[in-house]
Amino acid sequence: MTVDLELFRDALESAVRSHLQCEVNFGALLSGGVDSSLIASMATKIMRERDANFKLQTFSVGLKDA
Repeated sequence: MTVDLELFRDALESAVRSHLQCEVNFGALLSGGVDSSLIASMATKIMRERDANFKLQTFSVGLKDA
């Protein structure tokens, strides 16, 4: 199976961009996986088009003895 990476990137960016239509502060919960990191990175890139000083607040959850 062949994957068109440019098509995939464009579709993912479009999906992330469509969820950034808000006027309130927001953050991202990082799970430790590649998917949440990729979305957080893409959201930061998009938001920096609007505000060069934008910094995404990120959060993670740690479990004792996990």
